[in-house]
Amino acid sequence: SHKRSTRQREAENMASRLRAMASIVKKIPMKRTEKEVRELALCLSHFPKFLPSVAYGDSLRLVVASRAIGEITHKESCSLPGGGGFYLILQGKVERISKESLIPCELGPGCAFGDIETDYLPKSADQFQTCEACVLMRVTSFDYHKATEQCLRDIQHEKTSVVKECPLLKHASFTVVEKLAEAITWDTQREGQVLVREGDNIERVGFIQEGTCTAFAQVPNTRLKSAQVMVGVLKPCDCISEGLLRGVSTQLYTVVTTSRVRIGWVPLKAIHAAEIDKHIPTGNPLALPIYDKEELRHIYAKRIMANHWKKIKSTIVSEVVQAKSGRHQGV
Repeated sequence: SHKRSTRQREAENMASRLRAMASIVKKIPMKRTEKEVRELALCLSHFPKFLPSVAYGDSLRLVVASRAIGEITHKESCSLPGGGGFYLILQGKVERISKESLIPCELGPGCAFGDIETDYLPKSADQFQTCEACVLMRVTSFDYHKATEQCLRDIQHEKTSVVKECPLLKHASFTVVEKLAEAITWDTQREGQVLVREGDNIERVGFIQEGTCTAFAQVPNTRLKSAQVMVGVLKPCDCISEGLLRGVSTQLYTVVTTSRVRIGWVPLKAIHAAEIDKHIPTGNPLALPIYDKEELRHIYAKRIMANHWKKIKSTIVSEVVQAKSGRHQGV
C-alpha cells in the first residue's frame, strides 16, 4: 500500500510537470519570460535521458529551455520530420516503427526519442508517428549544438575566472591560466568538512569559488596533544594547499569548511606541467602565512593568555555587580 501510494504520488508529480512544460512550450521561445525558462529548465532536470547534464551542469538545460520549440499535432498518424533533433512527449502518444521489427512500439508522456546521439539517448533511425493529438517539445540539431557550444564557452570562462582571480596568479600568463583551468574539476562540500590534513602529501591545489574555510595548525611541544591554533581564514579567490606553489610538498595546515564551499581542484600533474612556480613573483603574499614551530607556540601562548584574561575580567565584573546588588539591598 505504501509503495503504491509512493508510485501514485510520483506519477501525479510527473503529470503535473508535463502539464507545466506543455503550457510553456506552446509559447514561442522569444515570448517566454525568464521565470518560465527557469521553470522549464527545472522540469527538464527530471528527464536525464532527454537532456543529461553530466558534462555541462544545469547551464545546458537553461539554454535549451530558452530555445526549445513546442509542436502540437491535432490528429493521429502524423509523421514526425526526420533530421530534426530530438523530442520529449508532453501529452499524447507516439508510435515508433522500427526497421528491424514489424511490431510498433508505443511511447507515452515523458518518453524521449530523436536522431541526436547523447550519452543517455542513442541515435535512432526509426520512424515515428502520432497515435493521437500530441504536444511535443522539440530541440533541433542546430539549437542543441549551439547550446552545447555556448555551455562549453561558459564553463571554460568560469574555470578561467576562478584561476585568474587568485592573487598568487595575477601575473601568470594566459597560457598558464588556460592550462590550469582545463584541468579543474569542481567539488562542493557542506560546512564542517575537512578538506586537507596537516602533514599529508599535497596531491592537488584548490581554488575557492564560493564559501569560506578555516585553517588550523598543531602546536608542537604542548602538554595537550590535540592543541591547535587557528592560523587564518580562506575566502573566495584564495588557494588551498598554496604551499605547493612555494616548493612545499606536504600540507602545512588542516583546512575545514565553515560554510558550503565550491572549489576547483587542479591535480599535481597539471601544476607541474604548467611550471607554475616560474610565474609567481617572490613578493606575492600567501593567503596563509607560513609559521615555524616557535611562532606557533608564541601564537598559542598569546591566545591562551587572552582567554585567561577574558575569564578573569568576566569574574571581576560579575563580583562587582553582585557587590553593588548586595549593597543596594542592604540600604
